[in-house]
Amino acid sequence: MGDDSQLNSVEAPGKRLPRSIVGEVALSVTLFAISAAFTYHAIIEAHQGKSIFTVVDTLGFASQFLGFCFDPVNFAALLLPWVWDDVAVSTPFRQVGWFFIGIGYLMLLIAWSERHGFI
Repeated sequence: MGDDSQLNSVEAPGKRLPRSIVGEVALSVTLFAISAAFTYHAIIEAHQGKSIFTVVDTLGFASQFLGFCFDPVNFAALLLPWVWDDVAVSTPFRQVGWFFIGIGYLMLLIAWSERHGFI
């Protein structure tokens, strides 16, 4: 019959995959570039004299993408629900990422509150 070694090599459901350094670095650099682009756009908005809350809104998105850089595979999996079973082992810097994401959400909350008249 067939070779059973291929059947036994399949990962058990719910088991986290090992991290791929090449994939993480490539995704992390991409997310950092997106964060840098948002930061540059915020600087341009500030030089154009736009509202401080518009600049804070843009910097909030930049902070979130910067936070995604610290555990890129797992944060990308949050955005792609069909790969939630394949989430990798977390990096040691995951808490630093959550710090930047939290700061980003706070900045977005302040900017959107002002935009909708709560401040």
